[in-house]
Amino acid sequence: MVIFRFIGRVFASPLPPAFRNRRYLRCLVLAASLIAWVSVQAQNDYKRFFDEDNIPAARERLAAGNYDLVERFCEYAQSKGQPSPDWEVMQWQAMAAQGRVAQAFKKGVARLQTRTGEDLTALMVLHGLAKQLGEKAVATDILKRVNKVALVKSRKDRSAADLVALGKAASALGADPGKVISQYFEPAKKKKSAPKFKNLTPYDVVAAYEAVGNLALEKTDFAKAAKEFGAGLKLASNHPDLLFGMAQAFYPSDQRKALGYLNRMLQINPTHEGALLLLAQQAIGAENFIEGSTHLDRVLSFNEASPRAWAMKAALAELTSADVKTAAMYREKGLKQWAKNPQVDHAIGKLLTRAYRFEKGAQYQRQALVMDESFQSAALQLADDLLRLGDEEDAWKLAAAVAKADPYNVAAFNLGLLHDEMEKFITLETKDFVIRMPKSEVGIYGDHALYLLTEAKQVLCQKYGLELDEPILVEFFPNQQDFAIRTLGNLGGAGILGACFGSVITVNSPGGLAAERNNWEATLWHEFCHVVTLTLTNNRMPRWLSEGISVYEERERNPAWGQSMTPRYRKMILEEEALTPIRELSSAFLNPKDGEHLMFAYYESYLFVDYLIRKFGIESLRKILKDLGAGVLINDAIARQTGPMRELESDFADEVKILAINLGPGVDWTDPDPEKVDLDVTAVVEAYTKAHPDNFRVRQIHTSNLLASQRWKDAVKSALWMIELFPEYIDVDNGYEMKAAAHRGLDQPREEAAALRELAWRSSEGLNAYLRLVDIDMKAGNWKEVLKNSNRVIAINPFLKQAHWSRGQAWEGLGEKEKAVASYRRMLALKPVNPAEVNFRLARSLQPSDPLQAKRHILDALADAPRYRDARKLLLKMAKSESVSGAPKAGVEAKGK
Repeated sequence: MVIFRFIGRVFASPLPPAFRNRRYLRCLVLAASLIAWVSVQAQNDYKRFFDEDNIPAARERLAAGNYDLVERFCEYAQSKGQPSPDWEVMQWQAMAAQGRVAQAFKKGVARLQTRTGEDLTALMVLHGLAKQLGEKAVATDILKRVNKVALVKSRKDRSAADLVALGKAASALGADPGKVISQYFEPAKKKKSAPKFKNLTPYDVVAAYEAVGNLALEKTDFAKAAKEFGAGLKLASNHPDLLFGMAQAFYPSDQRKALGYLNRMLQINPTHEGALLLLAQQAIGAENFIEGSTHLDRVLSFNEASPRAWAMKAALAELTSADVKTAAMYREKGLKQWAKNPQVDHAIGKLLTRAYRFEKGAQYQRQALVMDESFQSAALQLADDLLRLGDEEDAWKLAAAVAKADPYNVAAFNLGLLHDEMEKFITLETKDFVIRMPKSEVGIYGDHALYLLTEAKQVLCQKYGLELDEPILVEFFPNQQDFAIRTLGNLGGAGILGACFGSVITVNSPGGLAAERNNWEATLWHEFCHVVTLTLTNNRMPRWLSEGISVYEERERNPAWGQSMTPRYRKMILEEEALTPIRELSSAFLNPKDGEHLMFAYYESYLFVDYLIRKFGIESLRKILKDLGAGVLINDAIARQTGPMRELESDFADEVKILAINLGPGVDWTDPDPEKVDLDVTAVVEAYTKAHPDNFRVRQIHTSNLLASQRWKDAVKSALWMIELFPEYIDVDNGYEMKAAAHRGLDQPREEAAALRELAWRSSEGLNAYLRLVDIDMKAGNWKEVLKNSNRVIAINPFLKQAHWSRGQAWEGLGEKEKAVASYRRMLALKPVNPAEVNFRLARSLQPSDPLQAKRHILDALADAPRYRDARKLLLKMAKSESVSGAPKAGVEAKGK
């Protein structure tokens, strides 16, 4: 307005006639120039305001999956001459998301000589497109251009977007990840981006968190990835790519949590390719093949060129119908965009491996490495596959090569640590088994593990008609994290006791913290049963069936092993509708609500196997396994040998409900109203028990209260009531333990032992009961019972010294001196607090058969306890025996050595 007022005054002032025409012309020119300048400035302001108002909105639409709309809007903005390279970048991204990567790449290359070619973010997006197409030369040239552009831009002028782009370029060139983060991504987080339009978090700052998270995912550092994506979400809680990053970070360890992030993300962008592919992977892993196929078809509906979607369809074809031709056709479609894309075979192999097709999976990883020998993801996956196939030598070489090429790869680093630890293991070999375990454990339970596995092979292979030609590899890990890395390929796996891959079994050592109070003998039998069923079916069986048969065979071997109906399971079945349809039961293993629901999945699987065998016989089950090995799908295999799956499911569900209803038929299962009955008040509990004597939960509390107040006789009566009411109950606060505790309070060892013996017969994990029975029977000299319960203790924890000590004494008492020696030697290996006494007993047991060894042990005993009278007497006795028999003295024999 000031300019226009100035021009008006010029035209209004009086001028001499001689100057009017000349001055008029000059002013006219000045006015025209000023008007043109104002027009240009106004236009520039308009373009700037347009970009500031619309680029964030376009980014939101792109993040929401409105790819076609964003592409057209970006085209419109460019046609109007909008100057920001963001319009071109978003258009390329929208085109690529719709499967037109080559067109987007061509469009980008054509713009390299313009201002866009000087924008670091645009260059790195174009670099990503070049990599997708296998245009390695162009990708390399783009990185060189990035370097040139960076050199002419001072550090202080670099925006957050510039720093993120430079960090990605440095990472692509193989820079140290730590330096990339500290020199580029961390400073980017602290940069002030463009104005915060509409109070949105600056896009480029959030991109820095995403970049660090993706770098961590690339290095398999899932904890770091989750931390970075989580920090980014604090700034932008609904950022789709950050939510997807969180899903990827949690997927290996907590699929339930990962699915929560995926669902949040898909509410924002229902066409996010990565999220849909991860959902497909989860569904296929849960053997929900129809759902998995639906997710893949959804991806192909908006990106018909998606290499990973076609790769997963190829894997699905192999899994569902062993259709090699269809799988090959889908694979070719996946390679159409880039004929030597290693990601395609890598994705196929990875999905097959998740379905336990390790040989096929390894084959595809090898194909991926033929296409690109530097593709570390395929090399690392192949190493995992080979470990599961028992080819450890080649697996360790591959893992070492990956670690050398990428020292920051967490998975490769962990495998290196595992290799170094396993190098210290000792190997026990027979024609049937190769057992590997730490040296410190071999002498404790190695021979017993071998004995149990040999028995399992004889029983189960004969039962299911299998001949195993190759030895089975069995590895025990005292460190749970070593077990997890060997078994899962990453840290985690808490609660998993063992795993089987076909010809390889991995087990948490019974002495490790992860074993807790679980029966390792039952675990080993369970896992070997997997060897049989997986081998029979060529690893083509649903997880629920494999687990169900293994639990069934546990109970066949020992009725106290496996699982049985409990009050909690009863409630889950009758009140919570926790039964999963058999067709979906594998998903219950992969995505349980909690540990309790996971264990229920094992129990339900066992019940269905038991149902099949009772209704149709063991031969029908064998035929089902044979059909699965031939490639028949599970529902069809069951239908061929029994009946239609839906009818079976319905009949089975009815049987399970009857089983639950009949649990404790005389028990009152109702829960008292907490507003009327305060179960924390002893008098209230006692009164309620008198009024409702058959309420199991309240009687448990009442009996516990009686024990706490030392009302032993009343406690005996109440515990007996519990036992008569529900004799099958052996979990926490069971009647047997409570009755035994009351008898102990009354100093009635015989009655105490009787109650504990009943519990020991019913439970395979009653460690406290076994130990107490050992004490009682040791005092009574009841050696057979001592032996029985010592063996039960060892089946839970072979590292408990007391068990070997009592076992040795029991064998001595039964006159089995050689067996006593073996027990005492295990005791010595565990470094007892009383080595003198153990050596003395060893000497006493060895004296008749090996006087020289006996003398060594007696000398060791005296070295530890010089005044040990019984040891001195035994030494004198040995000396007399030597003088009479003329046997060589220990000192002379030692000197000869």
